Amino acid sequence: NKALKKKGTAESKELNAYEIKVSKLELELENAKQKFEEMSDNYQKEIEDKKISEDNLLGE
Repeated sequence: NKALKKKGTAESKELNAYEIKVSKLELELENAKQKFEEMSDNYQKEIEDKKISEDNLLGE
């Protein structure tokens, strides 16, 4: 019975460590998604600005 309790405690600690790692990875993933979205928005705006500049140059 003591051996089972020890094993259960060890498994519980290991599970807790994995849960912490998963939480950290989820946070990293969320931050990466946000950064990707910001970069995509910036690139899209840059493309639109360059298109407007090109249209203005062609219109002159």
